[in-house]
Amino acid sequence: MELLRNRVRDHLAWEEVANIPEAEGLDDMRETLLKGFRVQARGNDPDALVQAYNTVVTVSAKGDVEALRVTTGEEPVFETIKKDRRCRIQ
Repeated sequence: MELLRNRVRDHLAWEEVANIPEAEGLDDMRETLLKGFRVQARGNDPDALVQAYNTVVTVSAKGDVEALRVTTGEEPVFETIKKDRRCRIQ
């Protein structure tokens, strides 16, 4: 979750930089750099989101707390978690 929080914060920061009045008078090189930073920050968000929801915390049959990593695919994350027997969702 910390990784996701940092990636979203980074993305929002670059969007804020692009919206300040001083950003309108940038030369071509700086405008290209700013656009590149914004695209890169926006592209990092989906990966961080998937990584944040790959870890499932559950209680085992013995009553112990376990953290499990699940592999997501095309179906919704909750459906993937429900199908994983280790998660013990009935």
